[in-house]
Amino acid sequence: MDNTSDWKRNQSKSSTKCRDKVPTVAVGDAPFVRASTEESHTASKSNNAVVMALIRQRLNEGNRKFGREMPLDGTYRLQDALEEALDLSIYLSAKIIELKTEEMKYVNRNRKS
Repeated sequence: MDNTSDWKRNQSKSSTKCRDKVPTVAVGDAPFVRASTEESHTASKSNNAVVMALIRQRLNEGNRKFGREMPLDGTYRLQDALEEALDLSIYLSAKIIELKTEEMKYVNRNRKS
């Protein structure tokens, strides 16, 4: 079995373990947002500081999940990045459609009033 297959199998096992152990809280309509993320959004922090805190949190979560820092040894291929980017496009598209649908409901409701 090649390293990629081993990595995918281990990633799948780690992902399941991590999801089971990390509590989630409903923050707005994004139930995947951790409580610590919500707490990091304070008025005293700049937008950049909030973004950096989210990135730092995500890296730390990866460190805990995989037991190491982000590897720079070619473990992750361009194909992995492409798949992640495509997933992001799907999630964002779905959210935009949801928001536009809600907006249209609101507009239509107000027109009838």
